[in-house]
Formats: sequence, C-alpha cells, structure tokens
Amino acid sequence: MLFRTRAIKINELHQKPYLTIDPYIFKKYEWQRKLLGQNFKKFWHYRTNIYFSQDENRHKLSQLRLSLFSKKQTDKILAILTQTWNLDSNIKQPN
Repeated sequence: MLFRTRAIKINELHQKPYLTIDPYIFKKYEWQRKLLGQNFKKFWHYRTNIYFSQDENRHKLSQLRLSLFSKKQTDKILAILTQTWNLDSNIKQPN
C-alpha cells in the first residue's frame, strides 16, 4: 500500500477535473500567504489538488496532489489538462 501506483487515462474521464485545496492545508498555509501579501492564485498554484469525479463502477484516482511534483512537472500536468479538458484554472476554496 505504501508505494501503490494509480493511473488515469485522460480519454476515459467523464467530467472535467477541477482544482481544489484541502481544508487542512488551507488552514495551515493561508495565514502565511496573507502575511507575505502574495496573490491567492499564484501562492496556491503549486499546492492545490486536481480533483477527478469518480465513476462509482470503477476504481479511479480521485485526487492528484500537485505538491508531490516539481514546478516544471506541475506546469506540464496543468497544461495537458487545460488543453485536453479545458481545466478551469480557478481554485475552489474550502468552506
């Protein structure tokens, strides 16, 4: 379970993915962003999760944590999803 690999094929997605922030991570770092006076979107760009709607009949990847990747890899992932699925670059904030 520690090094379990999950994969998702872009052409098998039924709904477009969107960017979201884990509420725990948001509480942990939002004060830092405000203290530094940084732009919300720029600060959270590399700390968001890409959320994929799950198909109940199949086991699929539900979230992809962008913080696990380098900035170059994250930019490439976002570019592919934006081009293929018209990914909304707006980040959904936790309630």
